[in-house]
Amino acid sequence: MHTVAKLLGLAVASFLLLVSCSSKPSLDRFFVDHQEQIGFIVQDLPKSLVPMNVEELPAAERAAYESLDKANVLFYRAESGTPAQMNAYYDEVDALLDPEEFTTLMSTEGETWGMNMYYSGDKEDIDSFVILAKDPKIGFTIVRLLGDDMSVGELLKLYQYAETNGVDMSNLIGRLQGMVTGTNAEETVDAD
Repeated sequence: MHTVAKLLGLAVASFLLLVSCSSKPSLDRFFVDHQEQIGFIVQDLPKSLVPMNVEELPAAERAAYESLDKANVLFYRAESGTPAQMNAYYDEVDALLDPEEFTTLMSTEGETWGMNMYYSGDKEDIDSFVILAKDPKIGFTIVRLLGDDMSVGELLKLYQYAETNGVDMSNLIGRLQGMVTGTNAEETVDAD
């Protein structure tokens, strides 16, 4: 009987530990908590939205493409609430990008908009690559690239390759425009 009580106590302690760990604020938790809320749109985007002939890619770009799994995208429309509400949500996300876990790669600002890029992990073995952007007239978005053995340098080379070699981004752009405008991706991509 004493052993059963110890096992039951251990099971309860383990459960409480799991519950307390899973309730810790994180980007994952933010995505899950807000995916059904009014004003938020959350989508997983496969890398196949940017079709590339992997055999034709240079080695670094191929490694980058193959290291990607998908992108998690969360978008909040400014028209969904007040500017104060949007700023509160944005500040909540910004606080989740703790400098102890995320390294700032780049920050840029326009007259009314701003964008920050972060990564977690080592530069040559990224756990996640995050873009946080905000425009008070449109809203804000979090784009999180997920994969295995991602490298900052290789991802940047892949981006440059896509830009300079005319890689067809219409599916990806259509999906993102659909999130912003509230239309289906099929409506925003030409069916040429």
